[in-house]
Amino acid sequence: MTRKKAIKTIMSVTGHGDKRAASDTFDMVKKCIVGNPSNADVCYRALALIYNRASADPEPCFYTFRTIARAWLFAKLLRDRYGTGIGGTLIGDVEA
Repeated sequence: MTRKKAIKTIMSVTGHGDKRAASDTFDMVKKCIVGNPSNADVCYRALALIYNRASADPEPCFYTFRTIARAWLFAKLLRDRYGTGIGGTLIGDVEA
């Protein structure tokens, strides 16, 4: 998966067309993974972040449920394509 495809996937899941926000999210998540992670690993972790933040919304609306469903679906498709080892190792897991 290319970086461009990963950013487009993040934009698709959120339903927001801001490339800069998606790129910033991608870069922020990449810093939290040990070593030199693949773009698929970073995309998977970004989708997990989006899913968790949307699920924690105290007043969900229709768009929140849509985002949760899309994030879950795209994460499942990435797991099916790249295997269950996708996601890399987080920095916090190494330090513990």
